[in-house]
Amino acid sequence: MCIAGVGDVELQNRYNEILAELTQDAGAYDVHGTSASWWTIPPNNQRKDEIVVGRVSKSELKALYSNYLAGQGKPGRSIYDKLLGAAPGERCPYCGIGRVTTLDHYLPKAKFPRLSILVTNLVPACRDCNMGGKGVAVATTEGSQPIHPYYDANRFNSAQWLFCAVQATKPATVSFYAEPPAVWPGPVKERARSHLKAFDLNARFSVEAAEELSNIRQIFIDYFSGASPAERSQHLLNMEGSESRLHTNSWKRALYQALGRSQWFCDVGYL
Repeated sequence: MCIAGVGDVELQNRYNEILAELTQDAGAYDVHGTSASWWTIPPNNQRKDEIVVGRVSKSELKALYSNYLAGQGKPGRSIYDKLLGAAPGERCPYCGIGRVTTLDHYLPKAKFPRLSILVTNLVPACRDCNMGGKGVAVATTEGSQPIHPYYDANRFNSAQWLFCAVQATKPATVSFYAEPPAVWPGPVKERARSHLKAFDLNARFSVEAAEELSNIRQIFIDYFSGASPAERSQHLLNMEGSESRLHTNSWKRALYQALGRSQWFCDVGYL
């Protein structure tokens, strides 16, 4: 469909010549996905005008995405739009808070141009995760790879690894950190920590949490003024339970859990 949007017949022919090889790349990518071994794929450091595969240059491979998949009015644009609309609730699967506005290349097309239009390498993402996230960084170990929403969802949603710490300040402040289950293999634990770091999620979640802390404070003042610390704690833990059934590792689940377990916050820290 991307090639159908190319007006230059000579370029069309050169693209058609490499279809089989790009299809092989797609199969290899899927194999790497089952073992989280994308980091072993060598990055391409050629200049933009150098030939990468067949008679097609690096810049022409990248143009398959920018001009013929993302390009408005091109046949491939329907695939782009379908991928863009695939995220549940239009929420970015990398962070869970941003609204999807673009597609992110899990392996950046600047370093992996042969994967520029591979749908399993294209993730609907918010602007912050796409522009200010992992960027063009290339993982050099299994543990340094961010979580892939398509291949890793079952593993990383199977147990809680995102937690929150409460600081006894006035007003109360929080921070977020990764603490994967002890039974997880070392590289898997490190991937959770790498994901948090790559997308600067502690800072971004803390901004979201600040508003929620204000809401909780007001609720406690208005409706729990005569309640005991234990009753406030139970309310927060009930909120955690509801959130955990929706999202195992959401910042809200971690926040409610930490606040509900904080005797200081439930006693006087919310004031």
